[in-house]
Amino acid sequence: MRYYTYRVSAKTKRIHWVRKYIEKIKEINPVGMRTIKTAIAIVVCLFVYQAGYSLGIANHNDAILACIAAIISMRDTMEGSRSAGIQRLLGTIIGAGVGIAYSYLFFFLGNVYLQMFIIATGIIGVIVICNKVKLPDAIVIACMVYLFIALQKGEIDPLVHGITRFIDTLIGLGISILINHFIHNPDKRSGDHEEQQCK
Repeated sequence: MRYYTYRVSAKTKRIHWVRKYIEKIKEINPVGMRTIKTAIAIVVCLFVYQAGYSLGIANHNDAILACIAAIISMRDTMEGSRSAGIQRLLGTIIGAGVGIAYSYLFFFLGNVYLQMFIIATGIIGVIVICNKVKLPDAIVIACMVYLFIALQKGEIDPLVHGITRFIDTLIGLGISILINHFIHNPDKRSGDHEEQQCK
């Protein structure tokens, strides 16, 4: 009986030592789960657009905005991730709307330098709108979507281009939220930790 008690005690000590060792590694290791999940989101975005390119329905460059959206919407909690996703989605709508409007305006302007100043005023407009509707966290993605559309050169219709950029952002946000939910869900782990403490 004493031998059994000793074995259990030794096993408990080893488990305790392993846990302490893992905690020390986590403190030293600069790569956290959020970083890893962000990298996974980027890989998934690239795979999605590679598949789209193979099917002839997407371009490699279209993945840029999706990857950016995935990066900036990854959060430490699911609630934060969903909230960030909604704000970025609304910001995308604002940026795309202003970008489309300015792109149509550029058809009537032949002077390149005048277009540069007008693009700058568009940035001001996007920021003001985001602040007015209380979406300060959406300013970055809104400005990026606006520039993606306003700086587009070619024969693509601004409306079609704006809708495409909106879909790109939506894909990136969706991938980020799904990965945050299914891989090392922060809310679930927090709930499990609280349940263990209660026990």
